[in-house]
Amino acid sequence: MRNLTDVFTEIELLRAAMRDVCRVMNVPLAEADRLAKLI
Repeated sequence: MRNLTDVFTEIELLRAAMRDVCRVMNVPLAEADRLAKLI
């Protein structure tokens, strides 16, 4: 069974990846952060 720390680490990695994708697509930073928080 996975512990909570692993789950939170995966969520942070997903958010970082979402920000990277938004940066490549020239999405404004505020919008990228808003989208990342949806994960």
